[in-house]
Amino acid sequence: MWAWYDIYDLKKMKVNQKELEVDLESIGKQNILITKANFYTVIFKGVALTPKLNGRNGFEKDGVSAYIDEDNHLWVGVNEN
Repeated sequence: MWAWYDIYDLKKMKVNQKELEVDLESIGKQNILITKANFYTVIFKGVALTPKLNGRNGFEKDGVSAYIDEDNHLWVGVNEN
């Protein structure tokens, strides 16, 4: 089962890099880095995730995922299994 968290409204991102500290209910405080070039990339729990790369949205690797919804909000997910 996945736990999903809406962490950032990408419409507010005015620079190419943003670091966030967020408190995620099931795993506690996390530092998350968002970068913007041709695609957004999220570094979450030490894993680089690039939603929409090669048409993959959400982008999942090593039990974590990132997703950009239709309102341009960035979500991260953790596989709790």
